[in-house]
Amino acid sequence: MRKPTENILLLSSIDPDNQSAGTVNGDYVKADKFDQYLAVFNIGVMTSTGTCIFSVTQSTDASGTGAKAVKTATTLTEAGTDSDKQVMISIKDSDMDIAGGFLWLNIRAVTAVAASYVCGNLFGINPKFGADTTIDLSTVDEIL
Repeated sequence: MRKPTENILLLSSIDPDNQSAGTVNGDYVKADKFDQYLAVFNIGVMTSTGTCIFSVTQSTDASGTGAKAVKTATTLTEAGTDSDKQVMISIKDSDMDIAGGFLWLNIRAVTAVAASYVCGNLFGINPKFGADTTIDLSTVDEIL
């Protein structure tokens, strides 16, 4: 039986930071090595007028050509008491436009009106070709 660190690998990240209003993206990763993908996002304290939208996008290459949403979470707002919350988005092959050549995934956070503390991670779940921890994001410092 494989260890969890062999079944769930970190592929892309939006590093924790106070993001000014705008869009921040993780790296695009080719979605061909895992059965499923899971994006986990976190938002910290939001300003009274702040909003944030988390999504997973797909594209035809690593530079984001033709990017379009796979799944988008409901807009978070401080008015809706959404500070200090998490969002999880599951992706499987059938959610993607693979026939149209959209083989690359990206995580995205869009903050509006004011800065918000955000972060996100994209994980590959169940490698199709066996355990391979060399696929992990290069910034992963340690795997135990």
